[in-house]
This record gives sequence, C-alpha cells and structure tokens, in this order.
Amino acid sequence: MTPKRALWAGLIPALLLALTTTTAHALGEIAGCHDGDTCRLVSATYTGNVRLYCIDAPEMGQDPWGRLARDALRAEIRGTIRVMVDTVDKWGRPVAELVRDDGRNLGLELVRAGFAAVSPKYCDKPEYYAAEKEARAAKAGIWRVDGDQQRPWEWRGGKRPLILSP
Repeated sequence: MTPKRALWAGLIPALLLALTTTTAHALGEIAGCHDGDTCRLVSATYTGNVRLYCIDAPEMGQDPWGRLARDALRAEIRGTIRVMVDTVDKWGRPVAELVRDDGRNLGLELVRAGFAAVSPKYCDKPEYYAAEKEARAAKAGIWRVDGDQQRPWEWRGGKRPLILSP
C-alpha cells in the first residue's frame, strides 16, 4: 500500500476504503448528478458522491455552461455503472472513471462532446487530452466561444468574468 493510500485508510470509513482500491472496481447505479463532474452512486459497498476522474466541468454558477454539462452527463447515464476509483479527494469522495455496460466512459464522453475540460493537475491519461483536442478543433460545447467556462478551476479561484452564452 502506498503511503498516500495508507493515510486515506486511516481517515475514511471502511466501506469507502473497499471501493478505493485501484486494482478492483465496483458496480453500481447513478442516482443523479449534481453537476457535470459529480454523481451520486449507489452500490453494495458505497452510497455517496463520486467525482469523475480527469475532468473539470463548468460550475453550475457558470450559466449556461454548468447546466449544459450536467444535462449532458445525465443523458449518458443508464444501467449499471462500473466504478474504477483512482483516489479520494480532499472532501472524502472517490475520484473515479465511470463506465457504462456498453464500455462508454462517462467522463471521457463529456470531454469528447465539449462539456468538460481535462484537469491537467490531476490527469495523466492521453485519451482525455486527445478527446479535448478533438472537441476544441470542432468548437464543440465550451470550446465554441472563448471564456472561463473552459477553465472552471480559474473561475472557482475568484475570477468571475462575463460568461458568453452558447
């Protein structure tokens, strides 16, 4: 066990710990999505919020982009979801890739459709960067117009510019 994982093992409940092994994954259903990168998971070992790995979607206050990202994510949810946990964030939520039965990765699809940006601070998977490059080239979703809807991490940092509508 890595030192980081050992630290989390002492801080989070046992049920969450069972879900946070990177060598295993859990199956569950999504009970809803608060925004474009956070869903509520219901599984045999964990019920609670899960943050999507590698992505950062516009915040709900970044109208209309946050709402559009959330709605795009909700449209992708169906059936049983495979949850592949990478880590746990500072709020104790699992950070995971969510994959449908048909193999569609929800976070990757959101980036590909232009409703989320890759979070360069937390992502090391080249397929996410390739998907963002495609979305940018197609001027899809948040890439249609310039603005901080493309960089939610800057918007959260206190920078509140005029948000251009789609």
